[in-house]
Amino acid sequence: MRAIGYSRVFIFFLLAFNSSLVFCQRFYIDERKFYIEILGTEVTSFNASNTTRSKSKTLKTVHIRLKMATTDGEYALFDINKFSLIDESNKLRIRPIDVAHRMVMRELSFPRLATRPLEKPHPEVSEDISVVDSFYESEFDGYEIIEIPLAFGNLFKSQSQVTYFRPGTYRSKKLDFYFPFPKSSSIGVLYYGEEKVAIVVFK
Repeated sequence: MRAIGYSRVFIFFLLAFNSSLVFCQRFYIDERKFYIEILGTEVTSFNASNTTRSKSKTLKTVHIRLKMATTDGEYALFDINKFSLIDESNKLRIRPIDVAHRMVMRELSFPRLATRPLEKPHPEVSEDISVVDSFYESEFDGYEIIEIPLAFGNLFKSQSQVTYFRPGTYRSKKLDFYFPFPKSSSIGVLYYGEEKVAIVVFK
């Protein structure tokens, strides 16, 4: 497991999203309980409202916008932690650094949960051991996991954490996923658990 440093930038950023690719095909997941539509992809410098910038010379940040909906039109619990982006050429399985949804005129990140006990409380991350981090429930033999620890705190003291997200109950939702991704690669495969969702291209 490799952790690559990102620095926290305390600014608010309204994302202007320009899709480089638009897809119309529906992909069914979780025993056809949900369907997914890929709305667009791009290479970006920011993610959602609380942004991070990579210090890495080998990684870029990619943005995937998708729509999820239940097939029966009823509300259901949707676990965004099951999503990962696969780089087949480098044998990498990548966890998103941020997942957001639009609320009126701004993007809101999903509530972050700490993967280990916090040294002190912080408004941007909480602890809830009742919520399982389902990212680790899927196995991809021969693939290295890439996950980014975020630094929470201030200029004088911060604590670094790999975080996951609190699932939500939805009938339909547009979601924005942000992943670190090798600069040398332009094609990834989006997975939900061990289910292949779509091949995505980043220009």
